Amino acid sequence: MKISPEYEGAILTTTYVAGTDTSTTGNMISDTATGSATLQNYYQWTRTQSTMHFYTVAVKVELPEDFSDWTTSPDAAVVDYVTQENTTTNNLLDVYVYRDDSTASPVVFSTNNKSATAATWTTINFTKSQLDDGVGVDWDTAGQEVVFYFRMGSQSNKYVRIGDITLSYLSKF
Repeated sequence: MKISPEYEGAILTTTYVAGTDTSTTGNMISDTATGSATLQNYYQWTRTQSTMHFYTVAVKVELPEDFSDWTTSPDAAVVDYVTQENTTTNNLLDVYVYRDDSTASPVVFSTNNKSATAATWTTINFTKSQLDDGVGVDWDTAGQEVVFYFRMGSQSNKYVRIGDITLSYLSKF
């Protein structure tokens, strides 16, 4: 199941699962990357000044009624993203996956995700064990919802972009 920006029901917010950002001056857009055989829709956060500010895209995702189990290969969930530089000095992405009706802690892929190669799309992968069985977010039943929080940081006119969310699961039908 592939979910592409602009994600249905997504909100742009200063709040994410671990807190609220108060420094949020910048520019959030949605657009489509062109120039390749595959088009990539994305959200982009850019701040021109030389101090890091953050903004978050939050999107609620519900497991479909035919969900049976997560796959182990490919990984259960994959998020496409790109940063303009391959350092965290001027652009970074933190990702949180949180189920608010559960006592399980959020799965956190945070603290400075960046592209391995500047301006080249890459992925953050979530394994089956991170999303189910109580090891991670405990998201493993049809109809359950989680919220993906994409906390995007930018300064010095360097962008961070988030693209598709791909969920790989086994169908019970």
